[in-house]
Amino acid sequence: MILALHVKDNNNAQWLLIEDGNIEFSHDFSMGVGEDKTLASLDDILKENKLALADIKGMVLAIREASLTQVKLYTATINALGWQHSLPVIGEFYFTGEFDVLLPKLLDRLAQQSKFEQLKVKYQRGPDITISKKQPKYKISQ
Repeated sequence: MILALHVKDNNNAQWLLIEDGNIEFSHDFSMGVGEDKTLASLDDILKENKLALADIKGMVLAIREASLTQVKLYTATINALGWQHSLPVIGEFYFTGEFDVLLPKLLDRLAQQSKFEQLKVKYQRGPDITISKKQPKYKISQ
């Protein structure tokens, strides 16, 4: 069984359980600002299907649209699970087109991998870091 995390946009994602190239189970979840339900949702889909992470043979991450922080979070989650359970991992960042067309390609790439190799983060755009315009209400005296 292959486990896939499909991030649809900044607010919606889904976990998929894939057997022999077919999506057997899916679990959609929403992501609110300042909260992450990724692992709780993973726990839900595994419990619903009476599975454990030991039943998983590989992991796929497919991100269509996500913030810089979300990309880091999802990549770290997949890497941590893959490393902990010695699973091969594969990912695609900011893909265009249909997920149904991309999935078989990702599964083929995953089949070529026999062991865990860290998934490296790829960003579509740079961070938007600005200097705060707030003035402190205190002064540092010397």
